[in-house]
Amino acid sequence: MTPARRRPARRLPGLAAAALLGLLVPAAAAAQSIRNTAHDLSVSSAATVRSTDVEICKFCHTPHGSTGRVLWNHAPSAWAGAYTWGTQTTTTAGTPLPTSVKAASKICLGCHDGTVAIGSLSNAGGGPGVVSVPDVAVANHIVTGGMMAPGNVNLVGAGGSLAGSHPVSIPYAGQSAYNGINSAVPPSSVNNATGAYFTTTTAGCTNLTGICTSASGAGTNGPAIQLYDEVPGTRTNLGIECNTCHEVHNRYGFRWFLRADAATSDGLCRSCHNK
Repeated sequence: MTPARRRPARRLPGLAAAALLGLLVPAAAAAQSIRNTAHDLSVSSAATVRSTDVEICKFCHTPHGSTGRVLWNHAPSAWAGAYTWGTQTTTTAGTPLPTSVKAASKICLGCHDGTVAIGSLSNAGGGPGVVSVPDVAVANHIVTGGMMAPGNVNLVGAGGSLAGSHPVSIPYAGQSAYNGINSAVPPSSVNNATGAYFTTTTAGCTNLTGICTSASGAGTNGPAIQLYDEVPGTRTNLGIECNTCHEVHNRYGFRWFLRADAATSDGLCRSCHNK
């Protein structure tokens, strides 16, 4: 008697569907990592700016001897003067531009404004040191006394000048008393349906502060937009800092560590601006 022919396993369609689903998932939706990005300063990093140390996290964080929130390890910006915005003194809506920058952005400028060296750490640990390995061919290297060299495209806030940059340490539209500044945007302009800006919310936020915008249009990422409160935990007097638009650990996988795609769409801007 001829043996009965076995039926093929019924898992194959499921596997095929899973494989197809994997092809359809956008690259940015996959798990991302700081490894080999511009923020990976370890000796084995593929980034141009790097050190001779094997560790990755130590250039920003330390489990012991930190200087403040998020176990911060690196020195903030050494700029002690007033900040300027070129010829501008207000936003297009009339909100005054700040002459001081709050800590949330000053820690970013500690690397990006060229005032602080890569090895300016509160706790260097027991590694082999943090001597830089410069790549002078592209002028994108660490110089004595400053991480970013003159001419580096990532040099932001040099000499206290933030000209040409999106305002930081400034109130979100319609907010008051953030960094001593009141927004000139009227409350009627902050409305999901008809306003020029999306409303703020604490519902569904996926960021560290738990305060975001309610933008939900195609390509936007309102839940990821990170707003700051003047006094942490109060959820009032909300403002904008560097990390409002950037997520430094490459969580979302977009260029420039952004929270929404700005390389191929306008989703990042529209996560705040209702245009």
